[in-house]
Amino acid sequence: MKRRINQVAPKAGLREAVRSEYVCDRWVARKFALRAGQLTGLGDDIFFLTIEEVLDVLSGDETALQLITARKDIHSRYSPLPAYPSIICGRFDPFQWAADPERRHDIYFASGFTSAAMSDSSELNDNLITGSAGLRVDSREWFVA
Repeated sequence: MKRRINQVAPKAGLREAVRSEYVCDRWVARKFALRAGQLTGLGDDIFFLTIEEVLDVLSGDETALQLITARKDIHSRYSPLPAYPSIICGRFDPFQWAADPERRHDIYFASGFTSAAMSDSSELNDNLITGSAGLRVDSREWFVA
């Protein structure tokens, strides 16, 4: 077990280093956008532009500014929606999903497939895999499969 921990421990450190760099990158990008918002007079509206559009506006091309109002409208429609499911299979209409009082928050199937449907179908039950994923027990040690 100790050998496995010693093999995996450096990878955990690498993962944390990557996460830290990502946070720093996002912080720099945010500071850049805030400064661009100050320079252009757009303030926080700068966040409704892509980086290419921000660079265009900073260069004097204000064509993209006409897109901000429509993007703000779209943002105001989507903001009140609950967090989407972690897994979405098929075409997803977030408004229709949010209006369903029986909606699942973990997974969405466009076909209407649900765990309740699985229990009603012997065909699906024949193909259903149950149990814990990712952990196997070996006679000598535990390891992630």
